[in-house]
Amino acid sequence: MVFPYYSGQIHKMKNLFSLLATLLLASCEHKYEDTAKQQELFKAFEKEPLDTLICDFKVNTGSQDLYILQGKLTLSSNVEQQLSDPSTSDIKICGKFPKDMTDVTSLNFNPDHVFKIIGRTISAETDGPSVKVPLFYVSEWDKFKFDYDKWVKKGDLGSYPYRKNMVDDILEHLKFKGESLANIESILGKPDFYDASKISYTIETDYGSDIDPTETTALVIEFNKDNVVTRVKKEE
Repeated sequence: MVFPYYSGQIHKMKNLFSLLATLLLASCEHKYEDTAKQQELFKAFEKEPLDTLICDFKVNTGSQDLYILQGKLTLSSNVEQQLSDPSTSDIKICGKFPKDMTDVTSLNFNPDHVFKIIGRTISAETDGPSVKVPLFYVSEWDKFKFDYDKWVKKGDLGSYPYRKNMVDDILEHLKFKGESLANIESILGKPDFYDASKISYTIETDYGSDIDPTETTALVIEFNKDNVVTRVKKEE
């Protein structure tokens, strides 16, 4: 015999398992808009250069889809005139991009990931009764590890426990050379070392058997008199 209370609990558990299975199946499919009309608009702007953007999905910014950390949108005059704010860093995306990776309810969502996307702005997308934002058609994309909160988080002895797992991806995907120092600092935060020609971010420090550091790995960024980055390297 199954008592009514336990019968209800079993029913709830079955519903829960069913919901989880549905979410799992749904998240295995990359969901994004890639309509024939959007493809036509992308081709219509083929004379425009492809934009390369470094983007993050920030829930607390109220972003439409992605928030631009680095890079600049190329806007046609027609699209620019329609936007509520042409200087916005919030964009909607379509095309060859798995939007479930920016869906916090999806099993494919990872808050540590940032995205490099390549494509073009194809139109102004209506978002609400009086707001229009850029609609960016993604032709190529890649993901990499970067979480600002973890990047700046300190551990024992002033160490940075998460930077080692991020630095190679940052070097591969971020643009450094030719960028302003201010732009780099706006992404990576305040450096650990600063002089007249370079800054550095401590990645890892080895203390050996003593409290004095014996070896340090750092991300070193050199710049010129105009505060424009000229060189970047991981120094050990």
